Amino acid sequence: MHDRTHFYVMAEKCDECLFTPNRIVPKDRVQEVLDRCVQSHFICHKASIAGGPLANTCCRGYYDREPHQTPAMRLAAMLDIVTFVPPEALK
Repeated sequence: MHDRTHFYVMAEKCDECLFTPNRIVPKDRVQEVLDRCVQSHFICHKASIAGGPLANTCCRGYYDREPHQTPAMRLAAMLDIVTFVPPEALK
């Protein structure tokens, strides 16, 4: 599924997404985490844990907030290369 001509985004938020009440990041650290994503995107923690070619997949909750918020995300939208990844693809 992976190739460098796509910007991968999870197809849905996971149950521990940073943008849900069940987030695994403490509430007081959320903004600190988001501030580090200014140039690229927020990587889905489940994709990161799964590793492999989809380890850099963007978090759906982050993408839903504003799909053009970083240069990488704006470029992906302009090039029409956003590809949504179903959770089962991480296995």
